Amino acid sequence: MAIDEATQGMSPFHLELKDLGVFPNLNKVNIIWVDAKGDLDKLTYLQKQIESNMEQLGFTREDRDFTPHLTIGRVRDYASPDDRKKIGQILSQTAFASAQVITVGSVNLMKSQLTNTGAIYTRLYASMFKG
Repeated sequence: MAIDEATQGMSPFHLELKDLGVFPNLNKVNIIWVDAKGDLDKLTYLQKQIESNMEQLGFTREDRDFTPHLTIGRVRDYASPDDRKKIGQILSQTAFASAQVITVGSVNLMKSQLTNTGAIYTRLYASMFKG
């Protein structure tokens, strides 16, 4: 599988999660995320390998640049523009006291199904690092 080929020979690495961010911007918050720092060379290598392997299987490459982050929330579609702006204002004044360090030792292929009660996440495949 494309993911197994990418993780072959990979050793676990560390990422630091600290700064909050949003997509697309603080005035129209849709996605809330935490910035990833640390072993970004390894993370970027892994992302490029998986993307290249998936392209060989007929999938289209992502048009946007890779932005290392961990999504922690989505703003519901029915949120008003004012609510989205208020969320942005609150988040701009929020910070973690210290970075949280996580160890990355696998890649999981996840299915995200959005429902009116929230997202349902299902792991479809897992590839552990073998290096």
